[in-house]
Order: sequence, then C-alpha cells, then structure tokens
Amino acid sequence: MPFIHAFYGENGTVSVDSGLPRAGTIFGIALDGDLRWYRYSGQGEHDPSGALGWDANSGNRVGNGYQNFLHVMGCGDGVVLAIQPNGDLLWYRYDGQGEDDRSGALGLYASGRRCIGSKARMGLASRRPAKAHAP
Repeated sequence: MPFIHAFYGENGTVSVDSGLPRAGTIFGIALDGDLRWYRYSGQGEHDPSGALGWDANSGNRVGNGYQNFLHVMGCGDGVVLAIQPNGDLLWYRYDGQGEDDRSGALGLYASGRRCIGSKARMGLASRRPAKAHAP
C-alpha cells in the first residue's frame, strides 16, 4: 500500500531493562486519506514476508481525512502534528491499540484535533521579496 506520509508514532512503554521487546508504532497516510496504524515489537529478525514481530492490528485504519496535509510528523506518545494548506498547525493524539476504526473515534483523545498555531504565528507567512541594494 503506497503512503503519502509515513511517520513515527511512539515507543512502547516497556522498560528497557525488563528484557521484553520494545514496541514501536508507525503511522502511514494512504492516498485516500486513511490513517493506518502499525506496531512492531520484534527484534529485527530477517523475515522478508513481514510476518514476525508485527501486531495483529497492524495496517488497520484509525482515522481518515489526512490526505491534504502539507507536512505530518509524529512527536512520540501518540502525538501527531500536521500542517494544513492554509498554514494551520493541528495537534492530534492517538491512544488506541490499532482497532480498525476509520472514524478515529476509538483511539483519538476526546480533544480530537486542536489548532495550536497558524502560519502567521509560526513565522510562515508570505515573505516579502528582499530589497535590492545599490552597488
């Protein structure tokens, strides 16, 4: 499945000294705007089939409507930041376990999405051309 964006979601919460594998979450945005969830807890075993180490819910849809963002990035702990074409910076947080839910209602925090900045606030407003200086 091709993605227009793929990004880190979070590290697992397993203690490094526990001897248990660390789980890593990855999100992918498909061409149709579906947000897909993947979790890998393997140890990097050679497996071209991709069967080892992946959570059974990997590949499930956990949201929709993400296809038009200019930039999307994961910040850890399930936090996703996305920049809309108008320059608004949106904050999301996913706290699910990859349950198949295209609406995103199962894993998104009650806040859903929040606008936490705009292009003007973040210095992304249109820049004026630099003035030419006489030699």
